[in-house]
Amino acid sequence: MEVIRAAHTKELMETKLKGLGFRGEVIGKMVFSGVDINVRKASNGELQVTDVTFDGRPLDPDKVYRFATADTFTFGRFFPEIAYASEKKYYMPELLRDLLSEALQTYGSP
Repeated sequence: MEVIRAAHTKELMETKLKGLGFRGEVIGKMVFSGVDINVRKASNGELQVTDVTFDGRPLDPDKVYRFATADTFTFGRFFPEIAYASEKKYYMPELLRDLLSEALQTYGSP
C-alpha cells in the first residue's frame, strides 16, 4: 500500500531522471496490473489514494504481496519500502548497458 501511495505523489511522478535518456526525462505515472486504485484530490491539489483492491478484493494489511518492478526502484531512493524488503529476487541481474554491449559484440552495430 505504501508503494502505491508513494507512486501517486506529484513529487515522484515529476522526479527528473539522470542518465543516458533512454528511460525518459521524468519518472511519470506508475501503471499497475490487476490493481484498482481509487484516489481523491486533496485540498493542496495532490492526489491521495483512498483505497486499493487487488483482483477485486481490498488489500489485506496482514498479507504479503509479491510484485515485479524495474530494478531502478529497488535501491531505496524512490521506494524505501522496496529497498528494505527482507526478500527480493532479481530475474535478470545484468544491467541494460551490459546487454547492449553484448548484443553489439555478437551482432555488430546496425
